[in-house]
Amino acid sequence: MSEIDQRLPRAVVAVSVGRGISVLGDQVALYALLFRAKHDIGHIGVALVILAGTVPLVVLAPWAGQLVDSVRTRPILLGALLAQFGLCLTLIASRGYFSLVCIALLAAGTAVLNPAWSALVPSLVSDEQLPRASGLQQSWSTLAQIAGPFVGGLLVEWSGFSTPLVIDAISFAALVLVVVFLRLDRVPVQRVGKRPRGDAFAGMVVLWKDRFLRALMITLCAFVLAISLINVVDLFFITDTLGGSPGAFGLTGALFGIGMLLTSATVSRQLRLEQSHERWTIIGCALLSIGVAIEGFSSSITQAMVGFFIAGLGNGLANVHVGVLMIRQVAEELRGRALAAVGALISAASVVGMIAGGLAATTFDPRVVLLAGGLGSGLLLGVTARPVLRHRQDGTAETP
Repeated sequence: MSEIDQRLPRAVVAVSVGRGISVLGDQVALYALLFRAKHDIGHIGVALVILAGTVPLVVLAPWAGQLVDSVRTRPILLGALLAQFGLCLTLIASRGYFSLVCIALLAAGTAVLNPAWSALVPSLVSDEQLPRASGLQQSWSTLAQIAGPFVGGLLVEWSGFSTPLVIDAISFAALVLVVVFLRLDRVPVQRVGKRPRGDAFAGMVVLWKDRFLRALMITLCAFVLAISLINVVDLFFITDTLGGSPGAFGLTGALFGIGMLLTSATVSRQLRLEQSHERWTIIGCALLSIGVAIEGFSSSITQAMVGFFIAGLGNGLANVHVGVLMIRQVAEELRGRALAAVGALISAASVVGMIAGGLAATTFDPRVVLLAGGLGSGLLLGVTARPVLRHRQDGTAETP
């Protein structure tokens, strides 16, 4: 039976929908927390909320991955989800700097949950179904990211800071029900013999020593950095340089998300045209660079929107196919640590990109930053594309 004719298990559908709802809850809660931090602490509070929600993802990644590769997934999911449910309710009553502690603990839970979910889903599907499962997860996540800012802004305006946090807590409770009623679990592969010291960092080691994975991660992190940098500058470019309204800025972001949704929801059709995930990854990165460059050269809002849409198409392609390549390339017993390492690198690249974007916005014209991001990422792709495409030709990869 071909991949296209196979129906995904209901557990995968439930996990994808549940995680999408949880992402929506996180987005809605984030907006409430950002506005509340600005009100309670001042403008520095906004930066502190972002840091509290990001730093644990990077710092705890090695040990979170080791936990996922050492313990059954079910207790990890239930423990972390229940903890996050309680923290969301605690955040309703917390104020000032104590809320930052709660946010950091929420991020610590996310540091564990992300590799746990990512390692679980491949165990629920066949290898042929994996691309469709990845596309379905990204589709729901993208929908949530598109709707999140709009819903979050409305809820804060209409009901204050508490309701978004209650919604986020409910989303975690819903995922608990998914885990319990579908009896989701993954039993990690146990290696024989004593584990070497430094085993928590085995995921990072395999990403570096495998030439294919190293090229893939350099490419991915560079593009994440570029996107994060550009996201900061976009606001100034659309509203100041092109004279667009806040509504126009929101529409450009929505078009980026719609582009991602289209490519993540059509994985089966893509594989009918071309079976190589490596080539689709490179095509996606190329489209992303082209889209950003088009935006940089834009002289009107309409042209910028076209660039955003093309960049979204590319981002969706790259995300889905990189995820499939990562899961297939890494051995099962290292999967949790490798996926946690990927998450840490992406988070770090995102933070560096936002900081660089903030500095660039105060120093350079936004158009210059956009062109540098689009053209620079394109040049890097010219270097990293070869080892990625050669992996497809050789059918093998270097492993430590």
